[in-house]
Amino acid sequence: MTDESVSQAEFARREGVDRKTVSRWVQDGRITPNQDGSIDPVRCHFERLETTSPLPHHVARAAQFELGKSTGDVETTPAAALSGALKYQTYLLQKAKAELANIANPA
Repeated sequence: MTDESVSQAEFARREGVDRKTVSRWVQDGRITPNQDGSIDPVRCHFERLETTSPLPHHVARAAQFELGKSTGDVETTPAAALSGALKYQTYLLQKAKAELANIANPA
């Protein structure tokens, strides 16, 4: 990596997203990595802004997220709360499936 380049994980931290999101941006052509796979953070930041969805609900969600970031209240936004609830329910489902599999096929 050159001095101006960062890893996808570092770029994700700088943009406030997870690394999988950065990988998806690369796959979708929203940002262009260097030949070695590293990211030029300034160029890719502007590439990402240029390819932001113009759909009203996407714009509204981005504004809601930015407001939450500025007030420190990101976790209480409805989408974040729903995401957390969904992750917890997925965990409960996986746990129940594992218990059923253990009952059906005891060791």
